[in-house]
Amino acid sequence: MTEPATDQATVQPLLNQAVDLHVRGNLDAAKSLYLQLLALAPQHPDALHLLGVIATQKQEHQAAADLIGRAIALRSDKPAYHYNHAIAMTGLGLLDAALASYDQAIAIKPDYAEAWCNRGTVLQKLKRWEECVASLDRFISYSPNNANAHFCKGDALRELGQFEAALASYDKALAIDPAHSSAWLHRGNAQLDLKQFEAALASLERALAIRPDYAEAHLSKAVALQALRRLDAALVSVDRALRLNPEFAHAHNNKGLTLHELLQSNAAIESFDTALKINPDFVEAYVNRGVSRVRLRQPLEAVVDFEKALARRPDFPGAQWNMALALLQGGDFLGGWEKFEWRWKILHSNSEPRPLPAPLWLGAQPLSGKTILLHAEQGLGDNIQFCRYVPLVARLGAKVILEVPEPLIALLRDIEGVSAVVEQGWPLPRFDYHCPMMSLPLAFKMTQETIPFAGSYLRADASKVAHWRGRLGQDQRRRVGLVWHGGFRPDRPDLAGVNERRNIPVQMMAAFKAVDCCYVSLQKGDPAEAQFRQLQQTGWNGPQLLNPVDELKDFSDTAALICALDLVISVDTAVAHLAGALGKPVWLLNRFDSCWRWMVNRQDSPWYQSMRIFNQSTLGDWDGVIRDAVAALELNNISNFR
Repeated sequence: MTEPATDQATVQPLLNQAVDLHVRGNLDAAKSLYLQLLALAPQHPDALHLLGVIATQKQEHQAAADLIGRAIALRSDKPAYHYNHAIAMTGLGLLDAALASYDQAIAIKPDYAEAWCNRGTVLQKLKRWEECVASLDRFISYSPNNANAHFCKGDALRELGQFEAALASYDKALAIDPAHSSAWLHRGNAQLDLKQFEAALASLERALAIRPDYAEAHLSKAVALQALRRLDAALVSVDRALRLNPEFAHAHNNKGLTLHELLQSNAAIESFDTALKINPDFVEAYVNRGVSRVRLRQPLEAVVDFEKALARRPDFPGAQWNMALALLQGGDFLGGWEKFEWRWKILHSNSEPRPLPAPLWLGAQPLSGKTILLHAEQGLGDNIQFCRYVPLVARLGAKVILEVPEPLIALLRDIEGVSAVVEQGWPLPRFDYHCPMMSLPLAFKMTQETIPFAGSYLRADASKVAHWRGRLGQDQRRRVGLVWHGGFRPDRPDLAGVNERRNIPVQMMAAFKAVDCCYVSLQKGDPAEAQFRQLQQTGWNGPQLLNPVDELKDFSDTAALICALDLVISVDTAVAHLAGALGKPVWLLNRFDSCWRWMVNRQDSPWYQSMRIFNQSTLGDWDGVIRDAVAALELNNISNFR
């Protein structure tokens, strides 16, 4: 709209004067002149627009939106009007409206660099990450040396899980601005995502060299140190973050995680409590507190924490999975097995087991005349524990194909009801259904009272047993097998802490020398074997220990040797399951934060009638466990090992 000529001569100088004041930052004086101008020309679009810009600068977003909206109604062809309207909409939290305004500005002026940049920021807030990257790329094409644009693009790529590409963007930002402390921090976080912990630590140190009071960088440094198992240093770093920001809920949560790893579970719970006081909706803190309570043998209290987490985020896999473990530990098998299916989200990031050309069977469909694949998962001990269901599946009329790792093939080939055993990774025959072995308790709606074959369900090859009896000779002393180390799972680095806590230093096994028995090592695999051989060479002060493990080629050999013994004493590992499945007396030396399957404070097991459990009384107290086991061995004769 064009103002009358008589007004224009008065209005234009006034507008120029107002704009000059505005540019120099004198907002109040500029606003006064814009209002004078509008008194002379109420429909002057530039005056309305610029008055709206001042409102935005003063955080008066609704007034800005109204004024700029009036300007757009008068002149919709002005890209700057739409651009500043978008800024007002963003200030009001109306992100979709802001996006529409940026799109209008770009439609009029396709090379409007600032609009492409701010559009990317709005898309970032809307969590529309792919569109965000595209918008920032367009801005970067006009302004390649803008460090913040590369930085924001890195953040969007990281949200998309494209961590390597995110690193490249952060590197571009840092090449432009080496003092960009946030880019160093986020670079370090992307390296944490990639499990490049040493590299992440170096990036975070750079961020802190630039900005020593950067609480978020101290926290991320703590995360890197924790991953590197430098737990004391991690605690120092997170405490620095908390000194800078005592209300930093994520730092309190991380401190709890570090204390948990340091086996200070009560102190960890206090840190989680503090995080939740600051942020009562902190889902991860509820889950972490629950995990610490499980470690302290408080499954019922842990369930309450997981319920609070799930009330806020019902689809949170970590809460569902840990709820399963707490329910099982507390004896609620029906509820526990149902939630146990969430393990796929935790272990494989899927909602179901691996893709197979047949439906998953969980007990609903009839199996008469059908072929079903029962396949192994997780550790060897898990497969030994749950293969007990093979006969039950076969009794439903199914032809059962069993897929297991190579060390279990000979052992499980003769289990009741199995038609064929296939080595894991080899081609599979045709089948109508499949079921992972650890889903079978759910399929059979198993409770503690209905655990099948708790007496025994595996048997050893008779000729191999005879061989081992001959191999052990005529020694009339009680024959006791020992296992002190559970090995490591390279596919599950998250279990490193559990492995450390379940293993007993071999030197402590020397205490069994006090009881005169024929001791046999069942300890197979490094580093435990190598450590024991070295100890024997440098001075083993324990009992004479027959060490025939080089002759054990698979679990059928181990089963035969176990059947030639009177008792197996083992930490929580596959050998303990094997002895129980064979019905042989087995004493489990159990850590305080027991696996769910051994439940809470039990000295027996519903899974294996031949098992006796020796539990730590406090975290890490192997002395008491060994002392109790040695005393029991002194009191027991062959007939009452159980």
